[in-house]
Amino acid sequence: GARRVVASEHPGYPCRISLLDAEIGEELLLLTYAHHRVASPYQASGPIYVRKGAKQRAVHGRLLKGFF
Repeated sequence: GARRVVASEHPGYPCRISLLDAEIGEELLLLTYAHHRVASPYQASGPIYVRKGAKQRAVHGRLLKGFF
């Protein structure tokens, strides 16, 4: 399930969607995200925060050039 939380410090509540830290007083959802859903011993999940009204942040290819 999910739980509503309010950010009490900044930084400290990183949004998985917008890739930004929530501001103090901002409402978020705390939920479990299965980030490696496979039928093996390596499957994994963990907690993530999602800011209310979050918009997906774009990552431009030129920012990653030479990174990988």
